[in-house]
Amino acid sequence: MPKRALPLILLLAACSGSAFDRVSYFKDDGPNRVMVLVASRDASPEEAEQHAEKLMHTDGRLTIAYLYEPGTAPGDPITMAANFATANQIMFEADLPPWRWRFIRGADGSTTFHDCEAEPVDEGHCRS
Repeated sequence: MPKRALPLILLLAACSGSAFDRVSYFKDDGPNRVMVLVASRDASPEEAEQHAEKLMHTDGRLTIAYLYEPGTAPGDPITMAANFATANQIMFEADLPPWRWRFIRGADGSTTFHDCEAEPVDEGHCRS
């Protein structure tokens, strides 16, 4: 293999993996979903939004994702939640670190993406 090919192969391998790993997941019978994801490396807001746009979603249902920067995820706070509302309540009320980004895909397919570092004062999307 030519010496120049190895750096290119390593670069392609690094770029092919997802920048985010799911660490907690709740799905009800709806199926509405709540996910907690952590970046495996530094990620830009654009990368976070692009990743969130590709998350599993069922038409006519809600999907909410809480995305954390590397090393800040809260573990698995929601998998055993009693219901969709409780899963989201846990994210806001439990003693957890604040997330960096929050993504919502509504039942109508519309999306909202919030960067809590850029806009910490918002309409209830971030926690301090």
